[in-house]
Amino acid sequence: MLKEIEIQNFRCFEQIKISGFERVNLIGGKNNAGKTALLEALLLNDSPQAKSLVTLKALRREPSKVMEAMPNRAWDNLFYVLDKEKIIVILGKYENNTNHRVEVLIDKSGNLKDVLADKDAEEIIDFLSSNESGLSVLTIKLTRE
Repeated sequence: MLKEIEIQNFRCFEQIKISGFERVNLIGGKNNAGKTALLEALLLNDSPQAKSLVTLKALRREPSKVMEAMPNRAWDNLFYVLDKEKIIVILGKYENNTNHRVEVLIDKSGNLKDVLADKDAEEIIDFLSSNESGLSVLTIKLTRE
């Protein structure tokens, strides 16, 4: 069970540490205070996968056409004050003395060869690279301690 979570550079949170989680927790606050962002951080801490981010975009009803039109800005709203230069860090501390450290960052190298390992990778890379708005790849790393 989660005991504590620290969130850095994620959505509306520059730096926050929340502790005292119990079996049942009530999250309350004014509109636009970060309740949904906290739940999203908890999801990413529990399931740090690309499909989690796709699910979050769908739940927020973010149109996929925006991602297609401006791929270099597709992930901006995940970062505190849209600052993609800083890494998002979500550190969950659990009762069994294990920690999950999730890092989300933008890889500006555009090196998709490791991500796309099929025969069509070259075509996809050429297509994305030719897009005038640029290319950014979101990387998610999980460390368990």
